Amino acid sequence: MPQEDNKKGNSITIAIIGLIGTAITAIFGSPVLVEWIRTRQVTATPPAIVTQVPAENTDVPVIITPLPNFTEQILIFQEDFDSDTVSGFAYQGNWQVVKDKNNRVLESKGPGTTIFGPSDFTNGIIEFRVQIQESTSISTAVVNFRERGNGSYALAFAENQLILGQREGNSPVQAFSDETTRSLVFQKDAWYLIRVEVRGPEIIVFVDNNRIMSARDELLSKGGLSFSVDADMQAVFDDVKVWELK
Repeated sequence: MPQEDNKKGNSITIAIIGLIGTAITAIFGSPVLVEWIRTRQVTATPPAIVTQVPAENTDVPVIITPLPNFTEQILIFQEDFDSDTVSGFAYQGNWQVVKDKNNRVLESKGPGTTIFGPSDFTNGIIEFRVQIQESTSISTAVVNFRERGNGSYALAFAENQLILGQREGNSPVQAFSDETTRSLVFQKDAWYLIRVEVRGPEIIVFVDNNRIMSARDELLSKGGLSFSVDADMQAVFDDVKVWELK
C-alpha cells in the first residue's frame, strides 16, 4: 500500500509540473506578449552613462591650436645690397649701405629703425645675416615681425644673449618665458645667420642653422617687418630674405 501511495503522489506531481509548463508555454507563446516584448526592445532607452568627476579636479582643459600644415615655401622678398639701387627698405635714423671688403651691407649706428618687406607678414620665414660691431650689455639689435600698431613679436640680439618675445614700441623685448632667453655671446665682427620661422602660433629661431629656441603665442596674427637698433649699438645686416608659407 505505501508503494501505491507513492506512485500516486509522483503521478500527481508530474501532472502538476506538466500543467505549469503548458501554462508558461502558452503565456510566452501568446502573440500579444511577443508583440509587447518586441515593442519594449525597440523603444526602451538605455540608461545614460555618467562619468563622475572628482570634486578636487578643477583644472581647466588647455586647448592647443593645431599647427598649420604648409606645403609651399615662396620667396617674396630679397635684398643683398650689392646693386646700386636698394628697394623695399624705408629708413628712420642712421642707416646707410656701406662696403664690407668685396661686399656691400646695410649698416646702422643706432638708434634707428628700417621697415622692409611685406606689411602683412603672417606665416613665413625671415632670414638674414647680422654682425655686431659695437654694443653694450644693455643695447640690442632687433628684428620685429607681425608688427601691428605699437606692438610686435621680436627677436633681440644683445651683447651676450638672445631674447624672443613681445615688444611695445621701442621698449625692451619681454621674453615669452625663461626658455626664450638664451645666453649667446656674439663675437665682435663675426657674421651670424639668423632664421625665424613663424608657423601659425609657433615661432622657431635658428642661429647658424642650429635650432636655438621656440615659443607659441596667438596674440598677433599678421603685420609688418622691421629691424631696429638701440643707441650705443652698431650692427650691419646682409642677405635679407623673406619666404611665405602656404
